[in-house]
Amino acid sequence: MTSASKSVVVQSGIITQVYLPKVTFPIGAVFTQLINFGFGLIVIAVFFAIFKVVPGLNVLWLPFIVAMQLLFMMAIAFPLAYICVFVRDIDNIVGHLMRLWFFGSPVIWPPDMIPEQGQWLLDINPMYHFLGSYRNVLMYNASPDYVTLLCIGTTSALFLILMTYYYSSYEYKIIKAL
Repeated sequence: MTSASKSVVVQSGIITQVYLPKVTFPIGAVFTQLINFGFGLIVIAVFFAIFKVVPGLNVLWLPFIVAMQLLFMMAIAFPLAYICVFVRDIDNIVGHLMRLWFFGSPVIWPPDMIPEQGQWLLDINPMYHFLGSYRNVLMYNASPDYVTLLCIGTTSALFLILMTYYYSSYEYKIIKAL
């Protein structure tokens, strides 16, 4: 998210010289991180091979989970990249917010540590659903919560369409601010 938020500002030299749709820059930053994520999955596959873990048929859900997460990350990257053009220090804040989000998501702690009355905090956190889906598919050989993931992905896709329209309508503001 940090690289996506500053993707338009970093490429200001190109943007002011050549016409390119401004939305391509946050998309490029997110897809770059997708490639990094792919290398992480290769590391997981190596560990599976070393420890002789054979994933079940539910591993076929993995591309769907990755696609929904990609849509969600792009839906966050688009407005951040736009805002960063006008508020240049937002990328510094984004790094701290991502760190808080990381520690607020059950990455390094189990979700059952949250008491029942605080469960709603996990339910509104999309990363909780993505992490749970990855765990289900890779560790527990269970199906992901595909309905929730599809809702997150659909909402993200609709937001992306709106943001693409917004970018194209207000492109001149970006060029003027750079």
